[in-house]
Amino acid sequence: MKKATGVRCAGIVAGVMAAAAIGCASDWTSVAEDVPYAGTDAYGDTGAVALLTGIQAPSSLQVDRGTVFWVTQDGLWSMPVAGAQPTRISESVNSHTFAVDQDFVYWEDDTDALLRAPRSGGASVRIVSDIGSLQDLALWADTVYWSSGPRVMLVSKFATDGQPQEVSTDLPDWISEGMVVDEHFVFAGVGGAVYRADRAGTGDWAVVVPNAGLTSNDLFSDGTDLFLSSGGVGLVRRASKDGAGLRVFEDQSYTIDMAFDAGWGYWTGSYPCASRMSLQTGDTQFLRIDNLYCHEVAVDDAWIYWTAQAQSGDVQGIYRAPLTNFK
Repeated sequence: MKKATGVRCAGIVAGVMAAAAIGCASDWTSVAEDVPYAGTDAYGDTGAVALLTGIQAPSSLQVDRGTVFWVTQDGLWSMPVAGAQPTRISESVNSHTFAVDQDFVYWEDDTDALLRAPRSGGASVRIVSDIGSLQDLALWADTVYWSSGPRVMLVSKFATDGQPQEVSTDLPDWISEGMVVDEHFVFAGVGGAVYRADRAGTGDWAVVVPNAGLTSNDLFSDGTDLFLSSGGVGLVRRASKDGAGLRVFEDQSYTIDMAFDAGWGYWTGSYPCASRMSLQTGDTQFLRIDNLYCHEVAVDDAWIYWTAQAQSGDVQGIYRAPLTNFK
């Protein structure tokens, strides 16, 4: 496997990319190669491959329509899922949170503006000029939602220098435990509880799951239910969107991130690298990879993708493995 050469992606200083980092992507390994630390234990080969190595702290991984998107300290990036030279969509980022639809990518730049730009890169448009300290960002239909402090705001995703609207008022504290949007509601994790409000901004916040025991940024949804991950104690709980039927989903591992498809809930942890549980039967399968700390996770119809760091050093990368290789 080719190793990354000496230049690492330097940070953004006063909003300007350091000269040594302009060509940073050329120093990354971007071909799909066998992961050198793939485990071959009793569960057999994982089929894992490295899509990209030699980058520092890739985060907020998303896979959409054949493209991988992620954030580093040097910008917002994309790459085909089969592996190719990465494209930097923007150098200016102020949060690891972003959203993607069929046409655009949405993110906060280092002036606290909410922007959109074509998925393949190109000129950006300022949607809102100042959104404050962004915590979470989500899309539904033609609307973009974000949480900042104790507020959830919304605006048309087609706006230019638009005027946002607050979803509702009177949340008791900062939304530090995640945000989920569906066709009817916005859900926010606040102070160990989950609140719900009409996503059109026409109602009040109401508690749907009290005392959920959440830690930071760990409210998820598979589209039908809510999943409440208390990673520090190795517990994921599941409830319907009205809070009914709160129960344990999994309690065997430290959960870092979660993703879902039609039949499974996936999560990453220190070991095994990735696990999944059937949303219908509760059966659990594993993707066991030695010597990797696995972090952000995403799935499509055939592959699981994750960011990881080798135990032996700080070089990180983006990897994938076939879903059929869970055992």
